[in-house]
Amino acid sequence: MPLQSQRGFRRLLNEEDAEKVFGIKAPGVDVVAGRVDPQKYRTVAEKLKEQFPNLEKVAITQIADWYANLFGFKKNEGTSSFFISGQGTGRIQVMKEPMKTPCHIAIRVSNFEEACKYLTEHSVQLDEPKIKKGVKAVFLKEPDKVGNRVHLFCAT
Repeated sequence: MPLQSQRGFRRLLNEEDAEKVFGIKAPGVDVVAGRVDPQKYRTVAEKLKEQFPNLEKVAITQIADWYANLFGFKKNEGTSSFFISGQGTGRIQVMKEPMKTPCHIAIRVSNFEEACKYLTEHSVQLDEPKIKKGVKAVFLKEPDKVGNRVHLFCAT
């Protein structure tokens, strides 16, 4: 259900709903082609707030979906963020509100070689792994869909 209402529109769950339901699309963005600019989604949020003054929050969820799909993880929604996790103890947290600057994301894996193999099998290019005493690490060659640098690491 894309909208929760209580005395009018109060919350829109994601930017895809903005486009499909209200025809408000982030200019120049093509998620399928990998052209995603978080600043463009601010335009969507501003237009929605103009159209619906009682709107409390617009959540930018497509990056959470990207991580869940890439790693085959489950996505759970929290109050201010999404948690993406597999069967192990690690998880990825994605904030609902876009941040002003992209960040660096480190993902701890239990089996470094298997994680690298999985990503390359899913057409993700990796930099040369760095293997030091006690740790293995590798960066993805390309940032995620909103510009964050991503790397995997494993304590050995």
